[in-house]
Amino acid sequence: MSEGDFRSVGCPALRPAALPSLRQPGRLQCMQHPLGFYHVRLFQQGPVTLRLHYWPAKRRPSPTAVTPYHDHVWALQSCVIVGTIGNVELSLRPDDTAPYMIATIEQLNGIDMVVPTAERVAIASTERSLQSCGQSYSISPRIFHCTEVALDVAAITIVRAEVVVSGGPRTLVPVGYSGQAPTRAYLPESDADIVLAEVEGLLSEGAAGAGPPMPRHS
Repeated sequence: MSEGDFRSVGCPALRPAALPSLRQPGRLQCMQHPLGFYHVRLFQQGPVTLRLHYWPAKRRPSPTAVTPYHDHVWALQSCVIVGTIGNVELSLRPDDTAPYMIATIEQLNGIDMVVPTAERVAIASTERSLQSCGQSYSISPRIFHCTEVALDVAAITIVRAEVVVSGGPRTLVPVGYSGQAPTRAYLPESDADIVLAEVEGLLSEGAAGAGPPMPRHS
């Protein structure tokens, strides 16, 4: 699916499009992401993947990343199909007295090797925006950001990602941090089926009677 196709389909149409895959038990793997959500890969072709991200209202997986701040080597387009997502983009500046260091993330066999560099940075500014059900947003590669989702409300996005730059993603870690290796753990099939059934239920509810999207804020 090209970026133009993804945009032209629109968020409302992506909701029912995901349902057939979710209704086939055992077909899809469900991963517990270090940033505290469930990740389901729906499709991959070359450098392009289509994935579903799910933040449950209850029993949400705990994040294992040191901070939520990170960037990507891919261009991201995200459609919110359930709930509301807060996207926070960061502007960084070099600062030898700053509390953060940039760290590289080397992804190998489901493990994120987080390796701090000597580059210290401060968060110069942040830009927050809310995207509600039916709205979409884009993030360019190498832009540091984080995602905010209220703990008591479920949210689901469908994300198109296309690798466009070389290297690996990066994150921010506190100065003095020696590194970590959080695991991207895949759920056993029985547990994955439970999570996917929750997702299917939320998508089916919305497809049956989705109201108008909430106003966009920035």
